[in-house]
Amino acid sequence: MQNTFLGNLSWRYAVKAFDSSKKVSDENLQKIKDAIRMTPSSFGLQPYHCVVVTDEALKAEIKAASYGQPQVDSASHLLVFISNNDMQTRISEFCDLVERKSQGLFDRVKQEATMRGFAMLLDDAGKRKWATEQTHIAAGFALAACTELAIDSCPMGGFSAAKVKEILKLSENQNVEMLLPIGYRLEDSKYEKVRFGEEDLFENR
Repeated sequence: MQNTFLGNLSWRYAVKAFDSSKKVSDENLQKIKDAIRMTPSSFGLQPYHCVVVTDEALKAEIKAASYGQPQVDSASHLLVFISNNDMQTRISEFCDLVERKSQGLFDRVKQEATMRGFAMLLDDAGKRKWATEQTHIAAGFALAACTELAIDSCPMGGFSAAKVKEILKLSENQNVEMLLPIGYRLEDSKYEKVRFGEEDLFENR
């Protein structure tokens, strides 16, 4: 391993069994959280929230809603990525935040009108799709941070989003998009990493 994102890409794989005795340090967890917080997002609105689960009873509940997959409760931490479809409220929160920090340089009227105009172009399904896409970008940055730090991870879509939403007591506008267990593998993968070749994935025009 080279302790860089690009250097560690061949090393990482979607770990299904973590060593529950090994914990991600507070320092490294903070770095992962910083990567999520600094993720680029549409208009800078960051329409997402991340619940960091360490409570074993709560992990067990989410595991049951994830068809019993062992990585959920064997991981050091379980990151739950949640989207927020309430664009209008988020726009107000963002503009308030920027206005406080901009020292008079923020043209709120113009920028807020642009964002609200964009939001009005989207129906409910469009708002959900937009928030989901932004949340997936944030989860991708968390994966990249884990890779650079040589922390194992397993992005998961195999769970009942409705059940996890109920377990976490989320609001109507919030939706669970991805589970990301992180920690340290019990063993290296028995299989060679398989990826399609460049000729399949890329072309020059």
